[in-house]
Amino acid sequence: MLTGMIAGQLLTRFYFAAGGSRKWLSTWLQTSGWPLLAVATGSIYWKRGIKLTPLTPALAATYIALGFLGALDNFMYAYGLAYLPASTNGLLSSSQLAFNAIFALIITRQRINPFGWNAIVLVSSAAVILALHSDDEKLPGVTRKEVVLGYVMTTGAAALSSDAATVLLEMQTLLSLISTAVSSVAMAINHDFLAIPGESRRFKAGAARYYITLVSTAVSWQFAFLGTLGMIFLSSSLLAGVIMALEIPIGSIFAVIFFGDSFGGLKIMSMFLSLWGFVSYTYGGYMDMKNK
Repeated sequence: MLTGMIAGQLLTRFYFAAGGSRKWLSTWLQTSGWPLLAVATGSIYWKRGIKLTPLTPALAATYIALGFLGALDNFMYAYGLAYLPASTNGLLSSSQLAFNAIFALIITRQRINPFGWNAIVLVSSAAVILALHSDDEKLPGVTRKEVVLGYVMTTGAAALSSDAATVLLEMQTLLSLISTAVSSVAMAINHDFLAIPGESRRFKAGAARYYITLVSTAVSWQFAFLGTLGMIFLSSSLLAGVIMALEIPIGSIFAVIFFGDSFGGLKIMSMFLSLWGFVSYTYGGYMDMKNK
């Protein structure tokens, strides 16, 4: 789970840093490895004698709607990584915690304990600090407008994906398939498939590494999905949240090592607030489980 999340984020940033510019291609890579999920799903179902869920018209409509939302979410995430340092993108993505709690309150009427509200305030404050720090975070050749769009897109992606960790393996496979189909149509309209050979020749790291980057990115995101779902299936979403919390500082450190991202006082403070928020949220969830 950790390997997939960190590798997927860093490889996507590397694609853009080395000269890649196709955002829909990057979106497509986040779900195009869905056959790996299908193989995992099929093997588990076969081993345990589980039958596939009957596909009713209502369920099919739900899958299609969520598949479109998934494609939009992946596009917004890729857009953010195109214009923001990987460390900043990772810290902004931590706002998913706050959105998850708010949507749980609105949609399922799930009660938010004081620790949850504390986490929402802390993580939101971390995002605000990063926004105030954005003038020092511009990548070479990136305008102020693109940086702002990157912030908006990354935060929006966190909001759309806030419930993704609760879906079942079968559902995630079908949603990935539909999201890939949507991204493929967008790529065809944007002529991204035809642009791949030319982009590979212009890739700063060389054509061979261009294709290796694409394949590795697709595989890494499937590791992330499979690891997250496996963690929830074998243990709990609470433990999955703890593992996600570890991804933030580790991913940010790797971004500093591989891309030379700046990591000044405000970003350190933002990371500290994000981790504090995750700890508060996790402890609140633990207390709720203990009381029940």
